[in-house]
Amino acid sequence: MGRLHLNHLLELSQRVDLVAVADSLPENLQEISTRWGLPGYEDLALMLDKERPGALVIATPPASHAVLIQQAAPRGIHIFCEKPLALTREEALVTARAVADHGVLFQLGFQRRFDRAYRNAHDKIRQGQIGTLLTFKAVARDAWQPNLEYARLEVSGGLLLDMAIHDFDLARWLVGSEVTRVSTEGNNLLYPQLTSVGDIDNAVVNLSFESGVIGNIEASRTGTYGYDIRTEVVGTRGALYVGPIEDHSLLTANSEGFRRSAVSGFEERFRESYKREIGEFVDCVLERRAPECGIRDGILSLEIALAARESLRTGSPVAVRKGDG
Repeated sequence: MGRLHLNHLLELSQRVDLVAVADSLPENLQEISTRWGLPGYEDLALMLDKERPGALVIATPPASHAVLIQQAAPRGIHIFCEKPLALTREEALVTARAVADHGVLFQLGFQRRFDRAYRNAHDKIRQGQIGTLLTFKAVARDAWQPNLEYARLEVSGGLLLDMAIHDFDLARWLVGSEVTRVSTEGNNLLYPQLTSVGDIDNAVVNLSFESGVIGNIEASRTGTYGYDIRTEVVGTRGALYVGPIEDHSLLTANSEGFRRSAVSGFEERFRESYKREIGEFVDCVLERRAPECGIRDGILSLEIALAARESLRTGSPVAVRKGDG
């Protein structure tokens, strides 16, 4: 993710000056620093003190997000951070206080909000074009890259905190109502080795919203045929469907039937969304305005994910906390 954001920032060179990169892995740091001709640091705090940047993009494994934000905020540095905000409620609340106390701008990396199809759906819902909302459904299937170290709950947060959290954010954003209760079923159906690190490869999470809307999210690491992201919202006067390709999909017809190409991964599906996302952060910093997707969104999406994980553990529905400690 760091390379992805770096490339997009380079495209904004008329508005952004890149001053340095940091990576705790020396081999990664050497490659990135040399390739882009930037000073490299293994220690973020040292980089922040020496280079004094105005803004920071954090694209590290989830376990490090909170501590890195807490290093940058007291230095008055505006922050873009990949999701999730943190891996625990306590970390998230401490991090939120640091951001608020020091008055820095903060944007969380929920790039689907910057996808044209999702944004169009959001706007149509707000305009009342499909009436009163009834149901929400999301499907997120990815092909897991067998990296057990990253899958560990204490590193990435696992399937629910690292992957499904995108859909938890979408649910809040599209429905316009908070999730109050979740019920989760999950298992390892294709990758039993994930059990050794406490994770699963498939989960289904049922959602109850304050507004009365009911929802369902399927999160899967077993999308062996390609990257498959779909969302539907049904209302009293219609429905909206967001498919796996942003603008259009090529449908081929021949004697063997109809065929549509699969999307290979998140970088292909959301390439333009990532560009818009980082561009919005740059605009917010230059214009000194608060990003739409901020610290509160990070806390509330995390609360849903934590409740979903607890429901998986207990086998019972779990109430979602309101992010207030």
